[in-house]
Amino acid sequence: MYSSQSLSHVNNIHTSLINAQKGTKSTATYFAFMHGLADELAAAGKPIQDDELISYILHGLDLEYQPLVSALDARFSLASLDEIFAMLSNFDQRM
Repeated sequence: MYSSQSLSHVNNIHTSLINAQKGTKSTATYFAFMHGLADELAAAGKPIQDDELISYILHGLDLEYQPLVSALDARFSLASLDEIFAMLSNFDQRM
């Protein structure tokens, strides 16, 4: 029974990652929320890699962030979570 509850919890966390939206949250709040979900997965024994978390983070951005997402897609190397955070923060300050 415990394993089915654990599997259900892991599935719920994945669903939360898929459905998460930045919306009007600050970049810091959004990142903290997404990191929290990733930490919950790790605690459940199902950690995700940074590149997967970055995909979830970018997926949750509104269309106004499309220029930033396009620029990240055009890069030859994967940006780190810290770089993504800095870019989103800078983008928000300019808006």
